[in-house]
Amino acid sequence: SGFWNYRHQADVCHLYQLLTRKHGIPRQQIIVMMMNDIAYNEENPTPGVIVNALHGVDVYQGTMIDYMQGDVTPENFLDILMGRPMGMGSMKTLRSGPNDYVFVNFVDHGDTGILGFPNDELHLADLTATLNEMH
Repeated sequence: SGFWNYRHQADVCHLYQLLTRKHGIPRQQIIVMMMNDIAYNEENPTPGVIVNALHGVDVYQGTMIDYMQGDVTPENFLDILMGRPMGMGSMKTLRSGPNDYVFVNFVDHGDTGILGFPNDELHLADLTATLNEMH
């Protein structure tokens, strides 16, 4: 979170545009968790615009963010992976089966054995247990 983590949210928006526009992945099949605190941040010289390359195009416009701000937690991330009903955001959750391929793009600083969230971290053991429990 915060403007100093601009690149993380820019990378999320850029990948969203690549998946939907270039590769034709339907928006209904993409779940985005992102703080969403940089596009209109007072430090952003171009309010409402996010770019991921020097002189790049706006990758924020059209990005459908399903979970933002306080909804971006390790618990919610794991619940979405498990396909559990969500009572917040867009309420989208993963609806995969044993024959499906799931692509997860996680953008953070992280460290060995942990994934960083804005106000918490997800430990490898918890992620591994969730992945093993999935189909």
